[in-house]
Amino acid sequence: MSKFNHLSRLYVTGDFHVGAKGCDHELLEATIKHIEKDPDGYVLLLGDLAECINKKDRRSDSTAIHPKFSSDLGNLIGNQEYYVRELLRPLAEQDKILAVMMGNHERTFELKDDVSITRNLVRDLKIPYGGYSCIIAWSFCYQGKNPVKRVLIHAHHGSGGGRSRGAKLNKLEAQESVVEGCDIYARGHAHHKVTDRDTAVGVGFENSGKPKLQERKIILAECGSFLKTLEEGVTGYSEVAEYKPVDLGAVFVEINPFKPTSKGGKRLNEYTLDVRDLML
Repeated sequence: MSKFNHLSRLYVTGDFHVGAKGCDHELLEATIKHIEKDPDGYVLLLGDLAECINKKDRRSDSTAIHPKFSSDLGNLIGNQEYYVRELLRPLAEQDKILAVMMGNHERTFELKDDVSITRNLVRDLKIPYGGYSCIIAWSFCYQGKNPVKRVLIHAHHGSGGGRSRGAKLNKLEAQESVVEGCDIYARGHAHHKVTDRDTAVGVGFENSGKPKLQERKIILAECGSFLKTLEEGVTGYSEVAEYKPVDLGAVFVEINPFKPTSKGGKRLNEYTLDVRDLML
């Protein structure tokens, strides 16, 4: 739980696939540097940060390894882990990482080789571990007082497929029913940047005990990827499956915890949420 009293930006990102030939390492490094320099920026990492495919994996393909990593195949995954760790270190040192999560690539490698690079990152960088899914309560203070605003985030690395943007949005909407009552639902795995806004209506109570309707705004965010769908000289699973190219990069949620508003002459401090693509 972190505490702030001003506008914050939560960068939702993952699916780096560091080590894959199709990984856009240049864009990835620029994105991390952008977050590092944003004084109000924080990040939630949704897994598949490293490709984690070695010779024992049936998906192994020597032509799909990025030149950065092809000269030392004996320590292929170790070098991917080192790259990711050093990439994230500046963010960890500034306490900008809300959590790092495991993706299906890290999980498959962990089950086969009994090595968790995600837990290694947590240990080495001293950052929170989010597992394959997690709930984060992000608290905001007003002028140094006790937490008065809380934003609840439900994050899941993702599962399954779906080719259309509509199918990916359906996954996000289904996530709302798994853990109800959150303000932000974040998801990875599908590699598309898909964002939307939803509204929920519930019942609350006034101080007198009288019931009243309460409206709550919800943000839905599919985090995108840094892995190109098509890469010259590589016959990857995306090409074989005829997937459409994806828009690389990350998305971010802008949180204004204390936006001044008024109702009936009374000043209110209400939080607002918005979601956007990060354009670099």
